[in-house]
Amino acid sequence: MTVTLGSGEHRYRVVENWRAARWLEPDRCRLGAVDSKDRVYLFNRGAHPMVVLDRDGNFITSWGEGLFSRAHGLHIDADDNLYCTDDGDHTVRKCSTEGKMLLTIGIPNKPRRS
Repeated sequence: MTVTLGSGEHRYRVVENWRAARWLEPDRCRLGAVDSKDRVYLFNRGAHPMVVLDRDGNFITSWGEGLFSRAHGLHIDADDNLYCTDDGDHTVRKCSTEGKMLLTIGIPNKPRRS
């Protein structure tokens, strides 16, 4: 039986035993996003903060080593820019899908206090 989640334009089919499961460490994986080319981005707290897979779960690349201290959130916009929230250094970094940092919001390691 096929399971579909979501509603409207945001509907997803559950794929049992998806190959990418081997890349997921439940205690380290935070969020994932899919770009316009169906590449899957797994933002995590492991040795390789961003793991990129194809739609079938095959490894393409990883990046972000030394850039992120504690993965917390991930968003991808309509232009395939990734917004990576790092709650370890209190920043949001806008990155290309290739891992090039385009913008940093916040000052690394300087939390904003009100």
